[in-house]
Amino acid sequence: MSIPHDKNNPFAAALVERRRLSAPNGQKETSHFSVSLKGSGLTYTCGDSLGVFPTNNPASVNAFLKAARLTGDESVLIPKDTSPITLREAITRRLALNGPTYKFVQLLHDRATNPAEKAALAERIAEVDPEKKKAWLAEREFIDLLEENPRA
Repeated sequence: MSIPHDKNNPFAAALVERRRLSAPNGQKETSHFSVSLKGSGLTYTCGDSLGVFPTNNPASVNAFLKAARLTGDESVLIPKDTSPITLREAITRRLALNGPTYKFVQLLHDRATNPAEKAALAERIAEVDPEKKKAWLAEREFIDLLEENPRA
């Protein structure tokens, strides 16, 4: 007997159609999505909701792990989880590879062994103009920061 599908045991439905409903030049984008529930035992009733569980591209995960000098086999505990998972699983299914924070920049600064990298990171951290700080970080992903600072 199989376990029924629910939010704790989601069914990986295939996307069969995506159609834009809003005007091409509109201020917001509204789309219609159709998914196949074939083989799930689930039925859809008007008003039901759909959960979306995005994953990161495996090549991006591998590139991040390489730049961070990690294997992906490291055990990590995600906040609110009760049991550890591998870092690769966490990065693939639970964490975003975009949107780095200044907390991460500070971590790189603290770990940097190259004086030039450490100084450049310190300069970014010390920036007083919040708009400049925000703009600089918005142009980068985690992997960019790792590649820009390979000795951190």
